[in-house]
Amino acid sequence: MIPFTRAISARRIAAGLFAAGALTALWATPPTPAPASERWVRVAHDGEVHYGVLDGGEIILQGNHLPGQSHQTNQDFGRVAGDEVTWLSPVPGRAIIGLHDSAHRVTAGPTPSVPAPPDLYARFPTSLAHPGATLRLPADSRTIVATPQLVILIGAPAKKLRPEEVDAVVAGYMLGLDLLEPSTYANRAWVMGRAGDGWAPIGPWIVPGMPKAHLTLGLRSPHQDELSYTWPDPAALTRQWLSRISRILTLQAGDLIFLGVPPEVAAAAPRLEPGTTIEAWGDGLGSLRHAVALDNLAPALNPRHGPSNLPAPAAPHVQAMQDWHPPKPTGKIFSVVRNANRPDSPAVVDFMVELEDRIRTKLPNALARPGDPIRLPTDSRNLDWEAELVVVIGRIAYQVSVEQAWSHIAGYAVGNDVSENDWGGIFGKSGDGWAVVGPRLLPDPTWRDWTIKTWVNQELVQYGSIANLRYTPAEIIAYLSRRITLHPGDMIFMGTVPRTPDSPAAMQDGDEVVIQVPGVDTISSTVRFEPVQP
Repeated sequence: MIPFTRAISARRIAAGLFAAGALTALWATPPTPAPASERWVRVAHDGEVHYGVLDGGEIILQGNHLPGQSHQTNQDFGRVAGDEVTWLSPVPGRAIIGLHDSAHRVTAGPTPSVPAPPDLYARFPTSLAHPGATLRLPADSRTIVATPQLVILIGAPAKKLRPEEVDAVVAGYMLGLDLLEPSTYANRAWVMGRAGDGWAPIGPWIVPGMPKAHLTLGLRSPHQDELSYTWPDPAALTRQWLSRISRILTLQAGDLIFLGVPPEVAAAAPRLEPGTTIEAWGDGLGSLRHAVALDNLAPALNPRHGPSNLPAPAAPHVQAMQDWHPPKPTGKIFSVVRNANRPDSPAVVDFMVELEDRIRTKLPNALARPGDPIRLPTDSRNLDWEAELVVVIGRIAYQVSVEQAWSHIAGYAVGNDVSENDWGGIFGKSGDGWAVVGPRLLPDPTWRDWTIKTWVNQELVQYGSIANLRYTPAEIIAYLSRRITLHPGDMIFMGTVPRTPDSPAAMQDGDEVVIQVPGVDTISSTVRFEPVQP
């Protein structure tokens, strides 16, 4: 990514953007925000959280449902001055999807096939920040940059939508601030580079409906030229991208879509400096003003030699299995890729380098229980089963050491990390029903030499031991917790084991997949073909 300096002139950037036909870039004082006919806010007042409608300098307080949802009825709690409340993120968040800058290179023309992995990234509710919150940069970060973005709020379930159907599921739009660490893009590893705690401020209010045309957003930061740009038709962009996303992922009310910025604007994103203050603004969207500070230093992830960090084997125990149902799909689901083949040599393993490229996410729509169908989209050619042990977090973990991490594990369940290997990225991990887990939990944090077996249509297709996994649960938890707070119920798919030589290349409609981890659980699922809209 090109660092932003004063040598990058407004004329050069604007010329590039006009040539691409994408948007207008300006370096000027922002216009006075135009008044909106209605603006929704979410605030805390007298110990209660309320939604409300902004009316001048006052807020008409209502209940805990977003105003404008016809199926909900809110009580009127009266008026209160805007300076008498604590302003919160307009929505608490559910699934948070962002368009990477490369996505904007392929938005013209008829609706294409499923986008390549660089198009989308995912965040978690812990990434959201309230207006005015301090933005904390990890002590081990290299360069964190920020761009102002338009954020779309989903108001109703969205599945397999045509562009002309998108307006009916969009509740509104708002201003967002997107923090990212560009250096993580070298390995396409966007979890730690984009999903840190508080790295996605939104607000201060929601404007209902689809975004208006010629909408300008900007960012002021000390010691750097002010950045602003204009979307000519953000509603058309929203219709196209939501149609594409909903072909594979079912979106729900409360989901957020960060529309991203074109590459030229991303290249000019200013670097955040501790001790300074930045301000994002949008035409009719208000502003977000945030101080920037360094976070506390996380426990060191010291390079290790071979398997020395494996816990000592535990004595045999007798503890009943617990019936367990995964929580509602609002938590975090991680997937560790290429975690096989733990090295036997004493060579030093550098956590920070290797794990950057091994962590993926699954969105909440992927969560499924055994017996739920595994959806096989029309254009899937390489849908793969991946039998894995799933680590379930039992208590909050933030910046914990490897040694401490074991005590944050509630136990283990059996899972199927279904993946479309030809797609990769969010699309390759987050189809509906692609995170099968449960229904039983072994409530013990001890990591054992478990064997994983998989049968497809009664044929053994996988067999292997988790003792060969490259990283242990404690190592993964310690790494993630450096930037992301883990909560009870969050899950980590730990990585799969080798296939048998004659296993089929991909799953087909009607396949029955059975996964067994002796001593933990046995689960089964059936693959079902699911057509998608053209």
